[in-house]
Amino acid sequence: MPRKHTNTPASQANSALTESSAAETNPSLYIPNVNGLTLAEAALAYASAGWFVVPVRPGTKNPGSVLGAEWPEKSSRDAEQIEQWWYENQEHGIALHVGKSGAIVFDLDVEALNDLPREMREGLCKGRFQSTRKGANDRGHYVFGVPVGEAYGNSAGAFRMFGEVRGKNGVIIAAPTPHVDADTKGGGYLWPEPGPVPLVSEAPQLLECLRAAPEHEAPLLAPDEMKAFLDTYTRSERMPAFTGLIKTFERELKENGSRHEAMINALAMGFREAIAGAYPADDVYTTVQRVFKKSFEDKELSAREGRTRPSRDEFVRGAQWAAAQALLVDPEETLVRLNRDEIALEERVEAFWTARPELAAVRQFAQARMIAPWALFGSAMVRALAVIPPRVVLPPLVGSHGSVNSYVALVGPSGAGKSVTRAAARDLVQLKLPGDGQVHVRNVGSGEGLVDQFAAYDAKAKEFVGLRTRVMFTVDEVESLTAQGGRSGSTLFPTLRSAWTGDSLGFANRDKTKAVLIEAHRYRLTMIVGAQPTKAQPLLDDADGGTPQRFLWMPTIDPEAPDVEPAEPEPIVVGPWPQPKTGLSAVRADTGEIALVTVPADPKSFIVLAIPESVRDEVITQRRMVVRGNPNANPLDGHALMTRLKVAVGLMVMNGRYDKVGDDDWELAGVVMEISNRTRCEVEKVIASEAEKSNQVRGEAEGRRELAKVEVLQKDGLARVCDRIMKRLKEVGEMERGKCKSFLSRDKGLMDDAVELLVARGEVELERYAARNSAPTWRITLAGKE
Repeated sequence: MPRKHTNTPASQANSALTESSAAETNPSLYIPNVNGLTLAEAALAYASAGWFVVPVRPGTKNPGSVLGAEWPEKSSRDAEQIEQWWYENQEHGIALHVGKSGAIVFDLDVEALNDLPREMREGLCKGRFQSTRKGANDRGHYVFGVPVGEAYGNSAGAFRMFGEVRGKNGVIIAAPTPHVDADTKGGGYLWPEPGPVPLVSEAPQLLECLRAAPEHEAPLLAPDEMKAFLDTYTRSERMPAFTGLIKTFERELKENGSRHEAMINALAMGFREAIAGAYPADDVYTTVQRVFKKSFEDKELSAREGRTRPSRDEFVRGAQWAAAQALLVDPEETLVRLNRDEIALEERVEAFWTARPELAAVRQFAQARMIAPWALFGSAMVRALAVIPPRVVLPPLVGSHGSVNSYVALVGPSGAGKSVTRAAARDLVQLKLPGDGQVHVRNVGSGEGLVDQFAAYDAKAKEFVGLRTRVMFTVDEVESLTAQGGRSGSTLFPTLRSAWTGDSLGFANRDKTKAVLIEAHRYRLTMIVGAQPTKAQPLLDDADGGTPQRFLWMPTIDPEAPDVEPAEPEPIVVGPWPQPKTGLSAVRADTGEIALVTVPADPKSFIVLAIPESVRDEVITQRRMVVRGNPNANPLDGHALMTRLKVAVGLMVMNGRYDKVGDDDWELAGVVMEISNRTRCEVEKVIASEAEKSNQVRGEAEGRRELAKVEVLQKDGLARVCDRIMKRLKEVGEMERGKCKSFLSRDKGLMDDAVELLVARGEVELERYAARNSAPTWRITLAGKE
């Protein structure tokens, strides 16, 4: 049942205004009691109360529907003029000329004031309220007087996400005018409490909205314009800058305590950078929407801000507003700021290398061996992950338990040190595995070849037996990997995707001795791939399958390499992993693991790594959007979060901890992901540049061939034959090859060349087809003629 208007926050505020002092209201402007008056009588009452009135045609809201385009000059509070207008049509609606009357109106499109931030809600409650829903809710006009000497336009600033502002040449339709949406939306105008109009200066919260509005505020993008905006700005040339979005939101939330302001500022920054080509606009939309909605789960913040949910369309309108304003900003100005942010990234990178002794050791060892620190870190990290037993898993955040199986791509030109980096990682990271075991290293072949490294068929026992649990696959150049994966019917890429998640591996085969099955979470698989940027396209082409998103992309160059190599630090010892008291039937842990490779795992035997609650929430929130079919949710974003989580586990292990991923591990992993994203973007840029050059060379070659063809065809009297064909074609409209041949007589030997020349010039159109005897032939018509 609809609430009575006397119980709404707006109505309660208006009741309080009737008792306010004259100093708080505009003495020359008030709202008359128009209940029971005719439209003509009400129009005169508004004029007597200080309002400039405009007649509007029945059934419209257009202030120019009666007075035309000059309505702002013709609005009046002259009684004789008003009587004349309504004498001409007693059904004219009443529009109040807001700015000319010395007022400003906040037109709220939200049904409940409680859905607005506390400050904005409290400000609106100080205004004189006209309901546009017959008092059923808080939707409507909140009217204020403007102090003498001040004026405001229609720029709404932060209020734009909840409605519109009517100033200067703005108007509102006033009671008792029938509402145009009375039948479809329950519209109806009603002043719950007539009386004097308060000054807007008594609502500093709303004044702040107006003062914060851009000087040249653009209107919100329409839904189709917003979609076009998201579809247009899709470049991702500076993906590392994308991490600043959430940090901007969190910073604004911490400093201002307003979820609305935090959302607007993050959108504004993100869309400006998307236009500059830093990262896709759609990613901005999706990310900010997620963190904005997530913020309403904070009960303490909800109590402080006074609302537990966003208002209807608040985010959508905020995005439409922020995108419109972003289009006004020069992208070059944004790039200048992004260049400053690059310096900030350098500071974060330096903080990364100095955060822990083992990270400092990685950089020092890399400089001592004259290789790139990031490439060495990636290689050392996946080597360190090998110490984690297969039964140690990530929490079942999405679907089932996760695996720490990881892949690294070492990116650089030929001779940049991709192979020697793997060798250096072996020297740097000393693993303590069960039974003095070693990590098995093999090159990559087919998907079946990957499976065969873990188990084989024992002909004597007539069963499959485990061979090993830990294998690091290496690929010197990515083209050999993509050549294998690109073959028709290849199982390599699907197998790699399954192994990354720790799923079971194996293939059906008529020969049962070859139908090896490796059970889920019974193996540890890592991979290091060398990747020349120009040869990585096939790997990137499998983005729809999620293969490149599963890789960590580490550069093999070091612009900061010292002139003098430092001394080598001591090796980093990783392991042994603490062994549980139960869970393995064999005496030795390593042989027990191997024996279980082909045996299905009982989830009760898993050792689940603890992760920060904030990480859990971020992964689940993103997945929830995908499951709900949110069109703005990219399913592959989940791979990026899981890759970061695996890096965090690697950092934990290298730090000598084996139980819980910490918040600092997650933060450090974020820096690694920034480097990875930037490196992958550089690969994409190199590939795009090479493709552009190739297309340009191809185009120039084709152009030269066409030009040469035309030059040849213009020789040997072709001009005369072309003239004859064109003259006859203008007479008959079209000619088939046979008729053209008989018409030319002695020149018929030049006929085909002449027609080809005319086609190249664009003078005729050529249609090829098969004659009745199936021989190829053609007909020609004048170009452009139907």
